[in-house]
Amino acid sequence: FIFDVELVELKTEEEIYEEEAEIIQDYIENNEIEAESYPNSLYHVLLEEGDGKQPKSSSLVEFHFTRKYLDGTIIETTTDDDPIRTYLNNPTGSIQLVRGLEEGLLLMKEGETAELIMPSKLAFGKSVQVLPQQLRQDWAEKEEINPVTKPYSPVIYEVELIEVN
Repeated sequence: FIFDVELVELKTEEEIYEEEAEIIQDYIENNEIEAESYPNSLYHVLLEEGDGKQPKSSSLVEFHFTRKYLDGTIIETTTDDDPIRTYLNNPTGSIQLVRGLEEGLLLMKEGETAELIMPSKLAFGKSVQVLPQQLRQDWAEKEEINPVTKPYSPVIYEVELIEVN
């Protein structure tokens, strides 16, 4: 194969993260969302208040989630009969949560439903980059790569915290 490639633009990760912060802020303002912001760039939007326990950094949690892009496109979701059950801050566990999801779960209470809006630095960062993009999609469908989230993409997790142990 012979490819002709033209470099159109080059950005540092810091420049990308700054752009993402602006995109997220615009999204929140344009959609008139009441969100609590945190210094790490995580936004917490309370959808339904919970009245149960709040997890600690090593709690066993059970939750449902839907991960989507800011435009509403769903990337991944749990099913009603198959919630995620994992320990927080467990780097050797079979389920590894992205930093923004872990930090967001620590803000929630049992029974709560919330949206966690986060830049890619709290989610999947540069992820796996494959060109052409259709090849990336094919590999994701065959589960040869994971996650399917596009590189440098802010995401929203809609999370229902079911149980804390």
